[in-house]
Amino acid sequence: MKDTEGLIDSSLAGKNLLYVARGTKLLGVIGIEDPIRPAMKKTLNQMRRYGIDEIVMLTGDSKAVAAKVAQDMDIDAYHAEILPEDKSNYVNKLKQRGTVMMVGDGINDAPALAFADVGVSLGGRQTDIAAESSAVTIHGEDPARLMEALELGRRTMRLVHQNFMATILVNSAAMLLGALGRISPLYAAIIHNTATLAVVLNSCRILQTAKPGMFARKRAA
Repeated sequence: MKDTEGLIDSSLAGKNLLYVARGTKLLGVIGIEDPIRPAMKKTLNQMRRYGIDEIVMLTGDSKAVAAKVAQDMDIDAYHAEILPEDKSNYVNKLKQRGTVMMVGDGINDAPALAFADVGVSLGGRQTDIAAESSAVTIHGEDPARLMEALELGRRTMRLVHQNFMATILVNSAAMLLGALGRISPLYAAIIHNTATLAVVLNSCRILQTAKPGMFARKRAA
């Protein structure tokens, strides 16, 4: 490394640089690299196949670091050297184009997590404010759990639609038969309660595939 001439060795490309100097003389340059979570690229590819058509990285790191990560991860776009309020502004702009899921784990991510349609706090080391600002908290460092959360959310919505349609059809049929005098009020009440029990049992199917302690969904205050 030719630090005395102010030149940066190629091995420091894509890293956060810390310059060490004495007076006006540059003594050296230290490259700090934040390693990418294992299996992150695989997870991003799976998310694309799952229907997520655009992945954008928002980071406070330097443009050189962001560019390298974006290239390695095949990310569609990135915004570097931005402040927490800038992240939330970008999230609001992206919301105008569709539903936005924001994933983060630090204090700087908290505003963006709160503004996103779905805020996800990922990692066992996430800050308290990030966890409180997010809608979903995933415990653990494995990015593959993002896919598990997406799959669970989609299964949950399918169950909601099934329950909604079943309740409307069964209760409407019971009301119609009762109005026509084909069944007594007692049988109508039995049909209604049976439909309610069936909806609850159908909803319990989601518990068969959820892993204990995988992630937590925030309850409304």
